[in-house]
Amino acid sequence: MITATAFSIRLQRPALWGSDAVSDAKPATVLVTVTNIGSSPELKDAAQQLGVRVEDIDAAFGLLPIDAGAGLYCVQVVADRLPAGFEQRDPYQGPFADPGIAPLGPVRRSRKTEE
Repeated sequence: MITATAFSIRLQRPALWGSDAVSDAKPATVLVTVTNIGSSPELKDAAQQLGVRVEDIDAAFGLLPIDAGAGLYCVQVVADRLPAGFEQRDPYQGPFADPGIAPLGPVRRSRKTEE
């Protein structure tokens, strides 16, 4: 038989409660569009058009072409860094949702790859 008292149980703080979790947390981001930013688009041009700092744009995500011929690109920006009233712009530039994409349930091999 196993017994425990409040004095014999040590509770560890979950990592979420630690001060490190705050500094390691990635800020919430949203997708927004930029248009006509030149033939060689750069993040600084997108930042200027959006009214944010270059550091507020996710450089790893980069400038994703939606319709490069029409000069339409997408960038990922820290959500709370967008200027007030940004969502009221015409034409609408965002913010758009950026859901994580992952398999639903366990991944199974197809029958073709098992043969």
